[in-house]
Amino acid sequence: MRRPIQDIAAQPSREFIGLLGAAIVNSTEATQWVIANEGYPMIDGIPILLENPRVYLYRLSGFLEMQLEKLHHFCRYPPDRFWAEPQVVELQKRLLAVRSLLREFYAIESQREADGTFLPSKYDSEANTDIYTRIAWGYRSCSKGEAERTFPDAGELYTRLATLIRLQLPRNGIFLDLGCGVGRAVFDAAQAAPKGLAIGLDLSFSKIARACAIVRGRSVIRYPVREQEGIVEAEIQGQGQLNTAFGIGDGAHMLLPDASVDCVLLGLIIGLVPDPETLLREVVRVLKPAGSVIIADPFDAFYDYDYPWDHRLTPTAVIKALKRVVPEATVEMAGPVSYEEHWAHSRTVSYDTILITAKT
Repeated sequence: MRRPIQDIAAQPSREFIGLLGAAIVNSTEATQWVIANEGYPMIDGIPILLENPRVYLYRLSGFLEMQLEKLHHFCRYPPDRFWAEPQVVELQKRLLAVRSLLREFYAIESQREADGTFLPSKYDSEANTDIYTRIAWGYRSCSKGEAERTFPDAGELYTRLATLIRLQLPRNGIFLDLGCGVGRAVFDAAQAAPKGLAIGLDLSFSKIARACAIVRGRSVIRYPVREQEGIVEAEIQGQGQLNTAFGIGDGAHMLLPDASVDCVLLGLIIGLVPDPETLLREVVRVLKPAGSVIIADPFDAFYDYDYPWDHRLTPTAVIKALKRVVPEATVEMAGPVSYEEHWAHSRTVSYDTILITAKT
């Protein structure tokens, strides 16, 4: 008998478990991954591979509460119920799972009872998952109904990234996407390396869950898209690409062994970290000899509203940082290419995204 569709996406990758040297331990309290005698909890088959999972769960709990409050508002109106109510059900289940982990795994009664206070974020990392799904997977998505049509994706960026990944990644290679979002580049890498493994790490649980459902799953995923005429429903078929793995992870504290990865992608992420050079050092640590780094970013055009002037990045600054971290690296500019973000009511924001590749 064929396994249930949802179980396929939730099944942990044995290759990923082996790469981390992890063991999965089931107890009456919770299921966790154990790596170097440290426990890392799991939600819906997704491991929380962070230095301090407890603090992350507190923050996630707060984000879920805020999202549920917003969605309950939309549920009051008939035109919005068709997309809001299924999300409410999904988020309620996820919130219950998070609270259960906090209470049982960490023996804490209050989800915000911690050594510190509730952690703020510069942006709501759990929001806009549907928008990012359209951006990354638009060409594979279609709306239902009389006016059925395809949605555009983010211009030529993902096509160019897929080409670069194929050039840099052996067919049996290990690929890592830091800040993988909803998993499009992980899928492209898995196809380029059918005998290898493509890994996606991100700090957004909702995006990792969506990535896992699309890339590893086989069911149809439906999500709302805001158009000029209002909310319409888009759908995408799960790809069933099982040489992939996803987890909650931080580029500054990766659990991957030294020299274990053939190619790392930093896609629209290097400008969001407080210390890009520290991130690059950790990336180089996990790279195999002669491994490759691909950096795709709109640089200072994108970060004006989030960061002060002295944090703005340029391609030149990133290349200098790469040279400080790996003096012998061969660095090439492979861009720019267009990147388009599709926001509410079909409004499109375009950036020139610079591609930088480095061979260590």
